[in-house]
Amino acid sequence: MKIIFFSFLMPLHLWAAGVDFSGDFVGKGKATMHPKEKVRNCSEIYFQIRQAEKTLHVVSGGYKCEDLEAEFPAFSVDVVGDKLMSDGVQVGSVTATQFTLHTENADEDFTYTLQLTKTESGIHFQEDWTDGGQPALTVEGALK
Repeated sequence: MKIIFFSFLMPLHLWAAGVDFSGDFVGKGKATMHPKEKVRNCSEIYFQIRQAEKTLHVVSGGYKCEDLEAEFPAFSVDVVGDKLMSDGVQVGSVTATQFTLHTENADEDFTYTLQLTKTESGIHFQEDWTDGGQPALTVEGALK
């Protein structure tokens, strides 16, 4: 199993404007295995996020989708403008309504993208994996 460091954060000017992603979010969704399009129901998708002035902490996160489960390790990232940074490397971007994380591993030929989008009713979660340039897994759900 591939382990990836996940991270999120919000620029200071957005935080100062009152935009805050802090909270305990729980919801349901689905996981789709590509290319056969096998769908698994996700009985739980969850994130605990704590935001500070220049740092965002993911306390916990993960999902349970029948026989497919994942847990995100606790982590913190820094924000520089609209960039999400970890150890001086850009790992994503942020706007007033969305965190986007992206990582690539050329040696193993996979990419990973995670988006948390703020909606009127909560957070929309979407995770996409590719393997060999082809879609491999999509997990998405609505969290409140």
